[in-house]
Amino acid sequence: MKFQKIFQSLGLVLFALAPAWAGISTWQAVPMVTGESLKAGNRGGEGCQTIQNFAVDSTGQFLLMATNVGGLYRSLNGGTTWEPANIGFSPRGGAALAIDPNNPRRALAVGANSGKSPVNGLWLSTDQASSWKPVLLQATKAAETYHDSVAFDASSKRQGPGGPFSALAYWVAYSDAGGGLWKSADGGKSWRKIQTPFADGIVKVHPADGTVYVATAKGFFRSTDHGENFTQVLEGPVLGLDVIATRPQNVYVNKADGAYLSTDSGKTFTSTGNEGLPATDQPGLKNLKVSPANPAQLLINDDQGTYYKQGHYYSADGGKSWSTCKLDDSMSFIPTNDRPWLFAWSPVKAGTAWSCGGGYVTQTTDGGAHFAWANNGFNGLTCAGLFNFNPHHPGFLLLTSQDTNSTFTENAGASPATWQYLEVSGKGWGGFNYGGYALDPEVMFAGNSAEWDGPATLMVSTNGGSRWKDTGLVGNSTQASCGDPRDPAVAFWDQYRTTDGGKTWQAMPDCDGVFTYNSDPKGGGELYGAKGTAVVQSGDHGATWKPVVRMEEKVLDLAYDWKGRKIYVATGSLYQFDPSSGMVKNLSYHLGKDNQGSQKAISVAVDPAKPNVVYAAWHGNRYLSSQSVRRSLDGGETWKSLTPQPGDKGLDGGLESEWVRVDPQTRWLYSAGSCFGLWRYPPPSTPK
Repeated sequence: MKFQKIFQSLGLVLFALAPAWAGISTWQAVPMVTGESLKAGNRGGEGCQTIQNFAVDSTGQFLLMATNVGGLYRSLNGGTTWEPANIGFSPRGGAALAIDPNNPRRALAVGANSGKSPVNGLWLSTDQASSWKPVLLQATKAAETYHDSVAFDASSKRQGPGGPFSALAYWVAYSDAGGGLWKSADGGKSWRKIQTPFADGIVKVHPADGTVYVATAKGFFRSTDHGENFTQVLEGPVLGLDVIATRPQNVYVNKADGAYLSTDSGKTFTSTGNEGLPATDQPGLKNLKVSPANPAQLLINDDQGTYYKQGHYYSADGGKSWSTCKLDDSMSFIPTNDRPWLFAWSPVKAGTAWSCGGGYVTQTTDGGAHFAWANNGFNGLTCAGLFNFNPHHPGFLLLTSQDTNSTFTENAGASPATWQYLEVSGKGWGGFNYGGYALDPEVMFAGNSAEWDGPATLMVSTNGGSRWKDTGLVGNSTQASCGDPRDPAVAFWDQYRTTDGGKTWQAMPDCDGVFTYNSDPKGGGELYGAKGTAVVQSGDHGATWKPVVRMEEKVLDLAYDWKGRKIYVATGSLYQFDPSSGMVKNLSYHLGKDNQGSQKAISVAVDPAKPNVVYAAWHGNRYLSSQSVRRSLDGGETWKSLTPQPGDKGLDGGLESEWVRVDPQTRWLYSAGSCFGLWRYPPPSTPK
């Protein structure tokens, strides 16, 4: 990964969560949304991250959704809108979720990431996902699992200081961390392993008598003594298991050849019929879910062996016959990738269920016959490469993505802004783009790579993004793009510059990339870039460059304070350089420590109008940093985290920041998150 050495330098020791204080988060999401979608009544939300699990409370109003590496989301209005819910949560994503049936304020989440992380494991919320605390940490991956591995026992209702709760809960852990069936007797606060054979499975509990059911690749098992002993009922892979409160004696499972029903609490099973279901695919059928409001309605996924080859089926007659689900993805901003579908039925509205349609939430109201985009508020674009606002037209903003090509708006300062999807790669499904810029609505450019963080080739469009020309110029992976404040025809991408509006490009042997410029309204205009570990400056539109100061590490980003005549340098650490004295000050120690003790920064920006206002960005990558964006009002001497903390109110925005820039017209801060989309934050009302 781009900052692998920085991440490897982090220890695995967990630090205590920051103390709670009452505050107000004023982050605003900047969803990728078209004008057409806005006219249809949507507020936007591009999704982009793989959805791994859903949970829904008994009212159907509180929902939780977990992505593999893009955090947790919740809905408090029955899935109409979604919002991130990661305050206090350290894992980058989630693998499984459970809401306490006796107290919807209590929930469990299983942390996940694309690789093993010591902050994964079990996390508990007692305030409807407004904040989270760790209860059982394990160095597990958990991503790409797609099943319900954690469950509360509704029959174990107890009264506690915070109201009623389910005392018993169970978790089938993952084999990469030792597996086992774990049990809690205090509502999820503490856990012990009670069985070792189980791993990578589904767990459900009889809602009335507490019988525990476990399904794994080795079969179906039941326990009548709260998990202390199990009896195997079915052999072979059982990749779907569901239990519903409205039919407590029923147990629904699926094997590779179809769905099965037990009406005696899992002692015996009979086939539901399964006409129309495929029975030969490998690994085949999984994720069976049954509607509590109408048990005749069932949904199931068919995994045909590859990540993007899936089938989705619904039944309206208890599983006797099945038909293919149809998807209306016309409101999706991104191309639809046919990933495995997960389902969550409304417990109160027959026919209503939620699923993922390929990186975004979908909903059905007719029992699964038709699903449609329902992703408002789920902003998960993997922002990659470095962007800058056009100094001549700040509304022009081109944002590149590591997985989802690029996107462009002409009205970046609007709320909401309208965006255009850019098919830079020409692959149809997405693409790996790094460093983009728009000279105007017709002429724009971006780097296109064949792989994550691979060498990118400069692509140029002269017709508003409809077609892209491959220049054949390969960048140096600086991933930088910028304009010239004194000449609208001059722009930069990695080590190349254009002086004729993108028609021709020339290499800059003494500059790897341009990050920023002197924005003094009464003059200035000098450009600032990097050459390896050196900060370099140009006063002639990038034709020549001279070194200003050399750092110990590679320069990742720069910001220039035109009033104080100081340069801020992000290398993983954060520095301030005073050219008049030649002094370099390490500001990293002024930054607050995040939940892994980090005081690092990979991007820095100043407010062009009030350059004493400085912003710094950081993302944990292997963990979710609790201080992703920090702000200073006094030129870097003191800092405050803008990342919401436990006790804060408002949206949980600006997470895992890759890049920060300030709109020169509105003075709003923009933060581009790694798998957490684009967010903005208002300027301080009375900066020092």
